[in-house]
Amino acid sequence: MPTDWQRIPEVAQKTFQTYERLAAAKQKLATLGG
Repeated sequence: MPTDWQRIPEVAQKTFQTYERLAAAKQKLATLGG
């Protein structure tokens, strides 16, 4: 159980980075007029 709790921040960080990348891609598409 403790190991799972230790992994949560890592997983959350990866999820946030993925979401950030998607948001950046959407913004780039909007800028290009997509």
